[in-house]
Amino acid sequence: MRYIFYLLIIAFMTGACGQEQDLVPNHAPGSFEVGTFLQSDGKTVFLRWTPAQDPHNDEISYTVAYRGKNIKGIKETQYVLNNLPFGSDIEGSITAEDGKGGQTTVKFIIQTASSHVAIPDSAFENELIRQKIDDKKDGLLARSAALRVTELIIAGKGINNLVGISAFSNLSFLDCQGNRLTQLYLNYNTQLKYLDCHSNEINELEIRDCVALEELYCQMNNLNSLNILSNKALKKLWCFSNTLTSLITDNNPDLETLSASFNKLTIIDMSQNRKLTELSCSFNNIWKLDLSRNELLQYLYCSDNVLTNLDISKNTMLYSLFCQSNTLSTLDISRNAELVHLQCFNNRLESLDVSKNAKLLHLYCQANNLTYLGVGKNKDLFYLNCSANRLENLNISQNLKLVYLLCYKNRISTICINDYARIPASGWEKDKWVRYEVCEY
Repeated sequence: MRYIFYLLIIAFMTGACGQEQDLVPNHAPGSFEVGTFLQSDGKTVFLRWTPAQDPHNDEISYTVAYRGKNIKGIKETQYVLNNLPFGSDIEGSITAEDGKGGQTTVKFIIQTASSHVAIPDSAFENELIRQKIDDKKDGLLARSAALRVTELIIAGKGINNLVGISAFSNLSFLDCQGNRLTQLYLNYNTQLKYLDCHSNEINELEIRDCVALEELYCQMNNLNSLNILSNKALKKLWCFSNTLTSLITDNNPDLETLSASFNKLTIIDMSQNRKLTELSCSFNNIWKLDLSRNELLQYLYCSDNVLTNLDISKNTMLYSLFCQSNTLSTLDISRNAELVHLQCFNNRLESLDVSKNAKLLHLYCQANNLTYLGVGKNKDLFYLNCSANRLENLNISQNLKLVYLLCYKNRISTICINDYARIPASGWEKDKWVRYEVCEY
């Protein structure tokens, strides 16, 4: 009997607790904020919202409602609305639900782009009509037509501006070289991989959102700055003949070719560009050039700067080196066995050892302070200019492939050759008093 009594008490207490729990009200999830982001095609909207906080820590799911559609069970705090009609104001809502009937709804309004984009430049529109992208000259272009274009070549058409290019959001290839552009804004052309805008009058180039860009040709413009920090896919950059005072390539690890000559650069840091094979930075004011991490470098053009030192000991794949018209007093090429073309003239070199460069074909070392030049190991040598030095002798008896020789203005009295019959009718030039003599090497 006592056992039954205890059971009744336990049952009563359990029921009371259940009733007490049932009396606790369920609170709806807290409010949240919704952001709408129209994408570059003008008809896609990216929804993003802050997480709704549930007072009871219940799991939250979301429902997105728009244009008669209800997408339920969304666990993330983002959603993409695709293929919306152009020129529309669309109302919608996002509802946060806790699974117990608690709901909180936040409304949003979307405005898609107009069905047409303005093309104010007459020459630009004429070319779009000629290419059958546009159908009539009214200063407008259907966005749907622009979205079908992936490649656009409008070079040399007398275009003053490319207002409306933003509608070409699927564009991957753009060639607009040789026009009259002064600004070029491509923030909405996020699929762009190739851009050639050289030989314009561009002083402002906006490509920060062109994250897929691999090739950029913007040479021969009026750029005094160039921001490529977000263009991490960039492989080839030609920006020569501008007025750049600095160029940061730290965020371009795939860069293979850089042509930045004829600017106003004083220093250039290529330490993060380990894939670099070609660097042209001539005709600047560069005083420091560290290439110790560019082991794949094959072509280096750094002439007409103010370099006093050039260390290429790590660049063992170097094929061409043009470092003329600097203030170099030494040049060590002993580790550059692949070197074929060397131009080091108009420096302050007192010695030059080319004995390790058996593949050398062209050697321009004139206008230095050389007192000795041994080319006996360079049996493939085709062209040699060693004029305006302090050479006292020159032995070319082993250079049987030598076609062009210039050795003016030295202290040479005799040039050693292996056979008088080798002396060509033209191509070898020397001072009048210098004579040829058959010598043993």
